[in-house]
Amino acid sequence: MIMPAEYQLMIALATVICSGLVSAIVTYKLNSQKDERLLLRQKLEELNLSLIRYCNDLGSRSLIYSSVMVGKISYDQANVQMSKMLKKRKKAMIKFQCL
Repeated sequence: MIMPAEYQLMIALATVICSGLVSAIVTYKLNSQKDERLLLRQKLEELNLSLIRYCNDLGSRSLIYSSVMVGKISYDQANVQMSKMLKKRKKAMIKFQCL
């Protein structure tokens, strides 16, 4: 059975419109997933850097108190050094705890 030209034209237009709609939906979905992955990657990189800074702070604290254990400095001197260091590096600890 041969269809009239009007039906063939309507089917062709419907096919073009539906395929355009489907491609727009798929493109939107893929772009939103890409944006979510990018945001997650940025947050994980920020968390990693904060963790590294936090661990470096903990390591430097142990170095100060190891000098006390060896007897190079007194406990009070170590506390003074620690308070100076904490004032400088407080942001790294707060940021790590927030993430």
